[in-house]
Amino acid sequence: MSATTPILKRDLGDGVTRLFYLSGDELRRIKLECGRGFYTIYTNFAQNAEPSEVATILRLALVGGGLPPHEALQLVEYYCAPPRALRPAYLLAYEVLEASWSGVEKTSDPDEAAEARAATPAELDGYFDEVEAQLVAAGFDAGVVKGKSFAEVRVLMDGIRRIQKKDADKEKPPAPSAAEFNSIKESAKRMK
Repeated sequence: MSATTPILKRDLGDGVTRLFYLSGDELRRIKLECGRGFYTIYTNFAQNAEPSEVATILRLALVGGGLPPHEALQLVEYYCAPPRALRPAYLLAYEVLEASWSGVEKTSDPDEAAEARAATPAELDGYFDEVEAQLVAAGFDAGVVKGKSFAEVRVLMDGIRRIQKKDADKEKPPAPSAAEFNSIKESAKRMK
């Protein structure tokens, strides 16, 4: 049996390949926004999918793939609605649902395979430690990432990077590295 992933890489119609992924957060949003759950939409898609459901699925899959929500909305409103034909959007939405249900075969291309594979727990811990270090360096409370999805954290980090670009002219001490931040965290734990 070959390995599969629930992440698709597809072009929405603008010539740019993007990640489409429905995490648990996005699956819950589908039910809230469409009034029907993921599985109901998936199993009845060919006979009963509405254009608004297709747009919701694609928008949420783009957000799950890491795109900021406002960008995902703009792309879907532009490329997945009349005057453009609806069929390509329907086919892509079904592919997204199918990938969430059954997965898609991982590619044999080493570059694509490295990008599409699931992160290990150690990699995720390292990423979130780096995010927390950048938040502290930017003067924010690192607790804001608790309970957030990966897509939400990416949007947050994009906002911080924009703020940091604006403040680049001002002289500030360098941000602690992830290792320094971990050391500070461990010291704080020992003090408790």
